[in-house]
Amino acid sequence: MRPTQVTGAAPSVFRNSTPPRFGVEVRAQAAGVAEHLRRREPVVGEVDGYGRGWWVLAVGSGEYEVWRDGTAMRVPWSLLRLDS
Repeated sequence: MRPTQVTGAAPSVFRNSTPPRFGVEVRAQAAGVAEHLRRREPVVGEVDGYGRGWWVLAVGSGEYEVWRDGTAMRVPWSLLRLDS
């Protein structure tokens, strides 16, 4: 059996100086939700894996606090899709 050889490029080649587009869109959505909450407008969306009808109560650092049917939970920004 031969020993394992690492033949890939240096890790610095794969590091991006700009964040991926998905992250920018998620942050923009969170900023929009925070603005709606500041104006006391309701924000409702769908949480992946938990269904629709979740009300957003607060926007935190990387997560939303959502509520539905007496259950409150925190979910990452990327799991919430807003209802239009």
